[in-house]
Amino acid sequence: MIYDLIIIGGGSSGVFAALRYKELHPNKKFLIIESNKTLLRKLSVSGNGKCNFTNECLDYNIYNNGDNFKFIFNNNPLDTILSFFNKYNIKYYIDEEGRYYPYSNSAKSIQNILINSLDKDEYLLDIKVIDIKKYNNFIIKTNLDKTYEAKNILVSIGNKNYKTLGSDGSLFNKIKELGHTFTDIYPSNIYIKVQEKNITNLLNGLRFKSRLYLYNDDKLIYNESGELLFKEDALSGIVSFNISSKLAYLYKNNLDNKPYIIIDFINNLNYEKLLKEYNNSKNKYDYLLGIVHPSLVNIIKNNENPIKDLKSCRFNISSLGDFDHAQVSCGGINTFELNGLESKIHKGLYFSGDILDIDAPCGGYNLSFAFLSGLKVGEIIE
Repeated sequence: MIYDLIIIGGGSSGVFAALRYKELHPNKKFLIIESNKTLLRKLSVSGNGKCNFTNECLDYNIYNNGDNFKFIFNNNPLDTILSFFNKYNIKYYIDEEGRYYPYSNSAKSIQNILINSLDKDEYLLDIKVIDIKKYNNFIIKTNLDKTYEAKNILVSIGNKNYKTLGSDGSLFNKIKELGHTFTDIYPSNIYIKVQEKNITNLLNGLRFKSRLYLYNDDKLIYNESGELLFKEDALSGIVSFNISSKLAYLYKNNLDNKPYIIIDFINNLNYEKLLKEYNNSKNKYDYLLGIVHPSLVNIIKNNENPIKDLKSCRFNISSLGDFDHAQVSCGGINTFELNGLESKIHKGLYFSGDILDIDAPCGGYNLSFAFLSGLKVGEIIE
């Protein structure tokens, strides 16, 4: 059989592409080939299982390299996603920060509904693609020594993050053999390793409502407030993950990187007022205890100006965390080799989702792009 479309990768982008293609071309044959034992494996664990699937502030400017994918965000992208969910009777709600979740608070609800919308002969599970060749059509070889032929193929295999969930970059070399190249790839939305282990070890496991400032060569790049979590040798938590997105983009673009982070542990308190009160206090140790956690007090209590240290504590960056724990990857298929989402090298070869050179901070943005790019491919393939 020659399929009209074969989708390599049954994650969010691949499944959304399949469902839109099925809707528009009910008489055409398509097949999803997925290496996991179920479709939408990564989606099922997103958002700690709750699935923050989109955001009310959906705009290409939020994304690293978003300028090259403006066309994905035309015609109200939020409405596009919500209309798709409405079509499958998936109820949802929006929280106070503009993040959308399924009403069930379970990513598995979305996973099951979408899988049930596909016929059993429209996808194969637990099968790994090991080669792709282009002749008149595309020939796809699997690890079971079986081949499949298609007029069009969509590669939506994810990137290098979450190896345990099937995204490991193992097919990248075969994509390169087809003539495509990749920009440098870094883990993103991940903890940030720092040099000051003497401090992070003492604060390990503690959380602080803080504001973080990312500097590169003494130039302010980005800042954000939120919950910061200390690990033994790293800064973690959502605010750190979002900082890591900007940091990964610096590394990817080969800038002269001398990055560091300044932490304001008491962002909502006035420095001058605190300093005056501290200098006038009879028991300075107790005064500090009234502001921050005792473990942090014990680190700064003997410093010349502990209040200044609480407002501007510097951490020098060693590296980003590893790919196995990263939520997304920064970098991917070189945008200059694409006409929209189709290869300029091989007509009928498409890419969508995480494999593309675009990423964003936490908040449902990366899933949104996976959805939108999948839907777009499902619409443009004949």
